[in-house]
Amino acid sequence: MFRRLVRAFLDSGVFAFLTQSHLAWSIIRLTPRSVREYVKGVCHSVLHTPDVSIPVSQLQNENWRKGTHLISVIIPCYNYGEYLRDALESIRAQTIQDFEVIVVDDGSTDELTLDVLNGMRQEGVRVRTQEHSGPAQTLNSGISQARGKYVCCLSADDTIEPTYLEKCVVLLESNPGISFAYSLVKTFGLERRVGLTRPFDLRLLLAYNHVCGSAVFLRDAWKAVGGFDTAMPAYEDWDFWIRLGESGFRGKLIPEPLFNWRRHPQAFGTIVDKKRPELLAKMRSNHADLFSDLERIESIQKNYRDYRVLNPFLNLASEEQYFQFSRPVGLVLVSEPPHLPDRVYDSLSELREKGATLISVITGGSSELSPKLHTVSSSTYNLATFLEQYYWRDFVINLIRTRAIQFTLICNSKLGYELSPLIKTKTSCTIVDTIESEEFKSFCLKFNSSHSSY
Repeated sequence: MFRRLVRAFLDSGVFAFLTQSHLAWSIIRLTPRSVREYVKGVCHSVLHTPDVSIPVSQLQNENWRKGTHLISVIIPCYNYGEYLRDALESIRAQTIQDFEVIVVDDGSTDELTLDVLNGMRQEGVRVRTQEHSGPAQTLNSGISQARGKYVCCLSADDTIEPTYLEKCVVLLESNPGISFAYSLVKTFGLERRVGLTRPFDLRLLLAYNHVCGSAVFLRDAWKAVGGFDTAMPAYEDWDFWIRLGESGFRGKLIPEPLFNWRRHPQAFGTIVDKKRPELLAKMRSNHADLFSDLERIESIQKNYRDYRVLNPFLNLASEEQYFQFSRPVGLVLVSEPPHLPDRVYDSLSELREKGATLISVITGGSSELSPKLHTVSSSTYNLATFLEQYYWRDFVINLIRTRAIQFTLICNSKLGYELSPLIKTKTSCTIVDTIESEEFKSFCLKFNSSHSSY
């Protein structure tokens, strides 16, 4: 009964009216945000696919070709020189450094943008210039020049958090059944809120776009569906996610706010929203069979597969792939941040002040993060948000090996205690249990005295 009702709604003229009518969209634009969010919630509850068990198979990961970056970051730019530097700097600050950057100038005309682009060329940044062609053609142009296994398209006015690329790629490398990964969205500028994205659901995607515009995706998937549709003057990303979905490619959400969406009056999305009815009509026409056939969607979902790879870090095991700190690096393995004693936070803060770089790993499966932990940590990894639990050991060992970590602090972490013998035998890392107050205190005193020059 439920399937028939939803299918009738999608097939009906009511759905077409809501997606294509100027009047309907004008009414929607005038409604308060809280009402619009409520409507999205209703769509989610009606259209969301119930969680189903996806078969898991074992697979051997394949070596990525040597001499070629694992990730290609494409930055399309049209008169956004005011923001372009921020986007580039956020890429350069990534914890994983195995990427190439291609800036595609879509025929910019303002002097500021042209000056910024020329400065980037002089710095060695690859800048490709073309006649003004629109976002879809600009993205396709950049990706056609890319050589990475994975692609991230970052608008020139947006930024990403330092661990974004690494977490997305780790997720994708550890499960080839996933073809694109993305995070929650944090807006800044004229608007401030967190959320906006949801776990990938092909049926829900027909109602509204719940995928981050800068999702990291397989270049082979882009090639398989023919790239972005150049006939879409906007909403090309939404159309692209649907094209991936109807071809059997699946996405996954990392429930952390790692993508920063700048809201400003000149934002392209704000301008094209006025043309939303025409754009939705075009997109519906592109995927008419999918919009009207829920059985086809169910058939696609039945073919989903997850994979447990034998070596998830085969292509992520080199120190050269990661940002390396000049200061001593320590790893903090913590079960759940809210359970960490204040004395431990105080000691971690002192270690940081004395010159230590601290990388924190949450191993307890909690989605709640303490602000204090972010304050004392250079980067934080909540393993439950982007990695299956059977890979956690591999991740920690790979982290120690690739970041030149000198000491590991175990803060009430069951995984940390289980890994202690392995860390001792496979690395030269010093292990300290923070629960043992005297041991931890002695270590901190020794470190602080030996690094007092920082």
